[in-house]
Amino acid sequence: MPKPNALNAIWRDITLNTTREVNDLVDEFTTIGLSYDKIINSGRESVCLDIFVDDDKFTVDINTKNEVKYSFDGRPGSKHDLMEMIDVYIYSAKIVCYQITKMCHFDDMTVNEFEKEFQKYVDNMKNDEILRSDIYKYQTFAALEVTKNDIGDKFFAINTVSNIVDTWDDDDEVNDDMIEMAIAERPYVFYEKFWSRSSKRIVSEQKRVLRTIEYTHNSQISFLRTTRKCIMNLKNKQAHSIRGYKYRLSQGAIDDYYRYVNTTNIAFLEELMQVTWAPDRYREWCLDEEERKRIETYRRDK
Repeated sequence: MPKPNALNAIWRDITLNTTREVNDLVDEFTTIGLSYDKIINSGRESVCLDIFVDDDKFTVDINTKNEVKYSFDGRPGSKHDLMEMIDVYIYSAKIVCYQITKMCHFDDMTVNEFEKEFQKYVDNMKNDEILRSDIYKYQTFAALEVTKNDIGDKFFAINTVSNIVDTWDDDDEVNDDMIEMAIAERPYVFYEKFWSRSSKRIVSEQKRVLRTIEYTHNSQISFLRTTRKCIMNLKNKQAHSIRGYKYRLSQGAIDDYYRYVNTTNIAFLEELMQVTWAPDRYREWCLDEEERKRIETYRRDK
């Protein structure tokens, strides 16, 4: 009777737990829907759950009408099909991460109105959540990003202002491609970053930055709230970076990493022992044709 493979056993144990966790995550996400703190005005809202299994992306998207859409790398499908596919992909995966994005966009919000709403967002931030506010105004783009750390409830803020004076076309319409290029390639007019335990300081510093923008001028303003976590990582025990973003490892992911590494080490040692006591198998598995011929030459010479 063949001996059970310890590596497959631990892998199955890890991935089954991860599959259950992903199932619970999707169910909770679709149940809650858009019930998070809404802004009572004309802002366009959306909320999205992206699940990354290695380099493949599964998406659950809910719009303002609470309509749920499921897709795999942009291809739509049913919830049943999505969950079956996730189960298959997770079984052979090394990394599983998720990202929840809640966005609200305004085409005609003033900076004065923005400051009142921004205070509410900062006060309601959860640990490990990223709050980004993008403000587009004629000639100016301001990005205000705040992260709340779970160690000591500290905030980390980055405030930037960019000059985008030539991103309007001849018809006085904003050219999105030119904006993206300007933001990506030009140095900041203003840049600062700092830590603070005080949400009041976060708000006051960002108000100071926004004094460069007219308070009563209608601007395009977006609030983007993001939560990123890695729930299985068998490659390394550090915070994993995927598609350019950093994901915080959950404690379960760290535990899985050590369990997986220990199991692979044991499996390797067992295999090494078999190789040591079975030279013919070692020659068949580990040597190429040229090396085998060279060994045969040594034997004939002797």
